[in-house]
Amino acid sequence: MSNAQLASTMSEEQSQAVYAFIVAYWKEPGTPRAVWPKWMRQMYNMEQRQEGHDDWQIHQPHVFLSAFSLPQDMCTITDEGRIQFSDPPQPEPQGDQHEGGQQGGGQQGGGQQGGGQQQGG
Repeated sequence: MSNAQLASTMSEEQSQAVYAFIVAYWKEPGTPRAVWPKWMRQMYNMEQRQEGHDDWQIHQPHVFLSAFSLPQDMCTITDEGRIQFSDPPQPEPQGDQHEGGQQGGGQQGGGQQGGGQQQGG
């Protein structure tokens, strides 16, 4: 199924669930399939059962995920058509917090969350 086909058949809630799952999978590649949204497991299993379409068989979850539009800073598609996840961002060590942190006033709460911390590719 192409990205265009997925986009036309998935609801906004499903798209958000896929994105949330991919982010979780990226941060912890060992994430068990049991945490997938139920509809996503059903779609995966349905694709596994397609008869007469051996080339459609999905043998590993990361191949299935490659059908979705993926965050480019989290992964790339290899020449073999598989997802290669980039390393997740490392949590900031507790010792890196500046002493006297209350002194920044209006600078607190800004921009340290989320992606965008990785460079290159």
